[in-house]
Amino acid sequence: MTNKVNTLLIDIGEVLVQMNRGVLLERMQKLTGFSEEEIERRLGSFTDIAVYERGELSTEQFYQRVSHVFEMNISLESFKEAWSNIFTLGQDQPNLFSPHLFQQLSECYQMVALSNTNEMHFDYLSQVYSVVNDFDEYVLSYQVGCLKPDEKIYQTALEKAGCAPSEVLLVDDRLENILGGERLGIRGILFVEEKQLRQQLSDLGVLP
Repeated sequence: MTNKVNTLLIDIGEVLVQMNRGVLLERMQKLTGFSEEEIERRLGSFTDIAVYERGELSTEQFYQRVSHVFEMNISLESFKEAWSNIFTLGQDQPNLFSPHLFQQLSECYQMVALSNTNEMHFDYLSQVYSVVNDFDEYVLSYQVGCLKPDEKIYQTALEKAGCAPSEVLLVDDRLENILGGERLGIRGILFVEEKQLRQQLSDLGVLP
């Protein structure tokens, strides 16, 4: 496998960084005055998050829809801060994919970000976490117009990487995304924590 793999497709959310839902709920409570249960209820029926991650809404449109659903009256800048500053970074969380491992792998492989994300979150992370800026290529759902495990997003990643499925290894925290890649012949590792990832990469002969 060492001789074949030349590209790693790396998910961002819950791999390089972790979203702290508790912080988001706490912020939304302060902004809206709603209980946590009411916020969860409204979030549960709010389908525009996926629409925004597919790039079908601008950040301004998404902000307006969230403001309407949650009856908020705050500025766009205040909303961006509340919605985006909710991440734990790999440099601060030992279970996440660390900058050290990223650097190790980037010396041997083409590194491609393959992530379901949105403009606000990606812009924020690119400002606060330098590793996010160190990929060779980016395939982000809001830029390409589809979400994993849609076949199109993997095909786009292969085209950007300029390689065949057999030359690629995907690291993602969701099984359905791993299976989506496998349908095109892309092998995958289901990410749980860095120790497990290192072991699997070593077993495959990928970790230098």
